[in-house]
Amino acid sequence: MTIFVFLGPTISVNEALSILDAVYLPPVSQGDVLRLCKHRPRAIGIIDGLFDHVPSVWHKEILWAIKQGITVFGSSSMGAIRAAELAPFGMIGVGRIYSAYRDGEVEDDDEVAVAHAPAELDFVKTSEAMFNIRLTFERANIDGVISKATTNTLVSIAKETYYPNRNYRTVLKIAQQHGVSDDELNRLSSWLNTGFVDQKKLDAIELLSVMYKWSHKTHQIEAPSFNFEHTSLWEQLRRTAGEIQLVKDKTPDVLFRNAIVDELRLNSELLEKLVEITSARKILIEEASHQRFSIDDEAIYETVIEFRRKRNLLEGQDLEQWIHSNDLTMLDFFRLMEKETLLNRLKSSIRSDLSIDFLDQMRLSGIYPMLVTAVRAKQEILEEIDNISPPVDIYEKAVNWYFEQRKRNPEPVEQEAARVGFEDSNAFLRAVLCDYFYQERVVNHA
Repeated sequence: MTIFVFLGPTISVNEALSILDAVYLPPVSQGDVLRLCKHRPRAIGIIDGLFDHVPSVWHKEILWAIKQGITVFGSSSMGAIRAAELAPFGMIGVGRIYSAYRDGEVEDDDEVAVAHAPAELDFVKTSEAMFNIRLTFERANIDGVISKATTNTLVSIAKETYYPNRNYRTVLKIAQQHGVSDDELNRLSSWLNTGFVDQKKLDAIELLSVMYKWSHKTHQIEAPSFNFEHTSLWEQLRRTAGEIQLVKDKTPDVLFRNAIVDELRLNSELLEKLVEITSARKILIEEASHQRFSIDDEAIYETVIEFRRKRNLLEGQDLEQWIHSNDLTMLDFFRLMEKETLLNRLKSSIRSDLSIDFLDQMRLSGIYPMLVTAVRAKQEILEEIDNISPPVDIYEKAVNWYFEQRKRNPEPVEQEAARVGFEDSNAFLRAVLCDYFYQERVVNHA
């Protein structure tokens, strides 16, 4: 399982990577943590988040992550705010800014809000955080650069300035208009080149260091003590959340995802089949999650091998092409294989209880009469097989025919018998030989 960190203007990805090896995502917004939970991360770090224009990350999705056994850290910016609010529920806050929010020293979101460039320009900040400005002016006072009165004036000016316009140059310009001494402002301007305090970055560095140390220890996951309520609003968010893209040059594109589904709606027959299959798959995945099946790397590897064999993706370049054609990353692919492994584990556990349900589904799908006709026609052949005990080479010929009909390379009989659900290899061989004789005697001579 991987560690993910939501990061933006507070610290560069390159600096962050020098401290903690993790997957770094853009600033968090509503739904991102929920989407990320589908990837079963070991831990999530929240540093930067979006405040304006889009909804901020929801408390409930962080609680959902914690409830799933995912450790969630926060610092510096949106992470500090949410950590202060959710510390009683298990979110881990780090740094001075987090402590200030937790202890009630600051309350406003604009203490950490900054304007910044888009992702294409690496989220470079274009304004300064109020928390940083306050600490900087207080340090300037301690260093004897400005008086206490000037410090208070500058802090008040900064606080009254709308956060996207808040920076040292603007604050000093307004202070000059308010009659603050030019000597003090000139000294402060020179001092700022090296004396400024970037507490948001310092807290981010501390968070990444804490997560690095945490990642190198074994932790006993304790079940959260709070009850998670599945409200209608929460379920709506879950259904519409979509997938989070884990590559730098992409962002979640719900509109494009919806367009693909709309294209499917034009094929009503295929749509009906996929709705039925997808609904059953969703229910099974949720049931597998509730039962907390344990899967290891070997089980996932076996699923990958079977997946590639079924689709004839035997060469590495074939698999890479399939992943690319389906708009996935390698991480997305292995997440998909994890789900398939969970489904296989659940299917194995319930397969013996499906006989009656199988019959009902056969009737609903219209294949029951055809299967009954074949079974009745095979009764005489089965009696013959049981009486004459055919030689081994006949069984081998029947098994080879079985795989040829399915355009597959032969597999060990025990493995194939288990895969399709026979009680044992003898039952499988008996059924295959019967079908072989049936096709030869009845179908081919009809």
